[in-house]
Amino acid sequence: MEIVQATISIGHQWLPEHQLRNNTDSRYSGKITVKLLNGNTEAKLAVVHTLYYGCFRGFTDMTSREFLAKYTTTSLMPLDFQKVRPSQLNVSVSLTDTVDWRSLGKVGPINKNQANLQISKQEISLQYQLFLETYPQRQHVNKYRESVFAENYRKIAEHNWEAERGIYTYTMGVNAFTDMTSKEFLEKFTTKMPTIDIQKLRPFQLNVSVTVPDSLDWRSLGKVGPIKNQGQCGSCWAFATVAILESRLAIKRGSYRSLSEQEIIDCTDGYTCAVGGNIQMALKTLNRLGGIEADSDYPYISGDKHKNQCAYQSVKTVAQVGTSYINVQDGESGMQQSVYMNGPLYVHVHVNENFQHYRSGVFSDQNCDQQINHAVSIVGYGPGYWLIRNSWDTWWGEQGYIRLARDQNMCRISVYPVWTDDIN
Repeated sequence: MEIVQATISIGHQWLPEHQLRNNTDSRYSGKITVKLLNGNTEAKLAVVHTLYYGCFRGFTDMTSREFLAKYTTTSLMPLDFQKVRPSQLNVSVSLTDTVDWRSLGKVGPINKNQANLQISKQEISLQYQLFLETYPQRQHVNKYRESVFAENYRKIAEHNWEAERGIYTYTMGVNAFTDMTSKEFLEKFTTKMPTIDIQKLRPFQLNVSVTVPDSLDWRSLGKVGPIKNQGQCGSCWAFATVAILESRLAIKRGSYRSLSEQEIIDCTDGYTCAVGGNIQMALKTLNRLGGIEADSDYPYISGDKHKNQCAYQSVKTVAQVGTSYINVQDGESGMQQSVYMNGPLYVHVHVNENFQHYRSGVFSDQNCDQQINHAVSIVGYGPGYWLIRNSWDTWWGEQGYIRLARDQNMCRISVYPVWTDDIN
């Protein structure tokens, strides 16, 4: 069978990118919409197997007779309405268009036992093989890795089952991190974040006379570049800094130019992949050198190939960078106004194991409030969320992005919001 890239929807719910197998199955005819990502809009596709982890699980392998026998009953006793107090329509009461008692904390969790969420060894084995096909760069394939994958897969399936029922506002999915424990993931893809001395920064304060729009996306304005990949190196701070510099330069010059993270990493004294950094260190390095090169001239090769040898060439400088940057005050209201008025923001966040498996939706996690360990950039916002640009490639999250719950200091996002205009 030919494997193609596609996006599918079931009913009105769009699912993320998947691996689908080219086949036909009349059971799903008319229920699934397919958007091919390879440009072939004429291919006839239906789902035989997906990586949605629970989309067709549960009752799909049962006959209607088996399902009705196991999950319904004929023993419900009729109510004696003659003995029940009536509730009659009150026409003077104005009703709202929608109501959800779950959001008011008056509804308990779904009983998972009723769901019969069973995942067979065969299913996990098949999913693991699809995982290896999808991410051939993964190494150390062995029984231990498969067992870690199986544990994470079960967690993802259970979470998505609950998300479908409104318990969570985001979904999880298999990605290149799924065969890693949370400890391994955090050690390889997050880092220690040195404190930024905000006392020395110029403040950006909320201007109450400015009206900001309900939503904003700097990507649609051509001021944000494509998603990049930091690899297994704690270099997120360099990527987040460069993201801000690229956007500021695009706003000033009118066109986007990809800049070099590797220059910052190689030329920052004492830095290695295991040691963290921040925007303050990055700007000082670029100012000391005299500017920043384009990514095409000084490409990213970090991770295992990192040698910490500064190879900056002044003749290839595309922009000069100063050391001035601005601390955004007044919490997330100030952050929203700053994103609207000045462009993308550099922020630090806490990343946990649920963040590791994020696939789509608005990420809200009450346990995402520990020590800051990752740097990202805010490139926009919408009703109730921040639009976050990450540096883990496009296979993670929503094509490399995450929508993070807003006005809750989710994942401690409002601790160190800064931006710089000091690039020319």
